[in-house]
Amino acid sequence: MAYTGILVRAATFNAIYTDPPIAREIAMAGEHIGVGTNTSQIYWLNTLALSKIGLVYDENGNSYPGFKTSALPITYDAGYLQDKTDHLLVDLGVKFRYAPLGALEVLDDSNFKFGSKNIDVEVFSFITGKPNITALSNISIVVEFTQGEKVLIYNETTEALLGEITSSGGSLTFSAQTIGDDITAQAVDTSYNLSAKAVEAIV
Repeated sequence: MAYTGILVRAATFNAIYTDPPIAREIAMAGEHIGVGTNTSQIYWLNTLALSKIGLVYDENGNSYPGFKTSALPITYDAGYLQDKTDHLLVDLGVKFRYAPLGALEVLDDSNFKFGSKNIDVEVFSFITGKPNITALSNISIVVEFTQGEKVLIYNETTEALLGEITSSGGSLTFSAQTIGDDITAQAVDTSYNLSAKAVEAIV
């Protein structure tokens, strides 16, 4: 398309998606708004999701129509936020303890300091992520992973290492395991950091 200025057009999502907004253009695409930035990047905004921002929900996940979090007064000691001696109590259940929060120092986008320890953000991201078990039987497993050099496969019930997978989407065949045993997949990077474990029981 060869438009100039700021334009708005509308069609079905499929029609707009195949003919997306250009720089400085806004397009209504079904339940989405497509925004073309000055650098020709395209962002799709889901209007249904946007309408949920700020809604208040109860413990069962039901929303209160028309009532937003912005309408809630911020009151300490008696409401949603309660300032305790050593922690901030949120919604009568979540505690943010002051001592550890006070020891956390953000340094930059790549590192942060916790007490006297510097932590690499990339490593932290790696160890908190986990692979994805896409298929599992009592004799084989298929695992996808985006980080790490390989994935280690364990039978957690018997504490046995079953083997490793070195490419995402790869499979590992092993001797027959017992139905009901928990099998885990854990990624390893070049520095031998271990990721979180994905776990699935054999059925």
